[in-house]
Amino acid sequence: MNFINKSNWEYIDFISYEKKIKILKNFAYARIQELTEALSKEKSSGYVDRITLKIIDNLQINFSNIHIRFEDFFMNPSYSLGITLQNIFVINTDSNWQQIFIDRNSNKQLDVFKLLNISNFGIYLNIDEKENISTVENINQVENKLAELFPKEAAKIENVEYLIKPGKNF
Repeated sequence: MNFINKSNWEYIDFISYEKKIKILKNFAYARIQELTEALSKEKSSGYVDRITLKIIDNLQINFSNIHIRFEDFFMNPSYSLGITLQNIFVINTDSNWQQIFIDRNSNKQLDVFKLLNISNFGIYLNIDEKENISTVENINQVENKLAELFPKEAAKIENVEYLIKPGKNF
């Protein structure tokens, strides 16, 4: 038989080993939880996220003098179809409809209000159209002709049959 000399014996305490592994696992789990929470907080309150939120919250839209016109002089009768929009804008307001700058990063409970204003929106259809604007060669003349089709102070334009008549702001 081959016996190991008593001086070379190694003592292994299995009870304390299991306790040590359990303590290490608990410690590792707790650190992983802390890191996960820290990363999730950092992602939600990151610089890019805050800037993106501020840009989206304060995005304002303003378009004016839009006129889209379709003409068909090959059909019998000829016709023109158009959409006019003198002005459309969207702005941020407070609860009293006064324009404001919004920063929800400093106040998460802030309500966001948007004001939409549309001026002189109209759709027209002219059957048996006589004037072919698309054949005018000078761009300034085309712009002038299209501008004439915008109503002035919600007055009806001659020789235009509105499907939706432009009116005051709504």
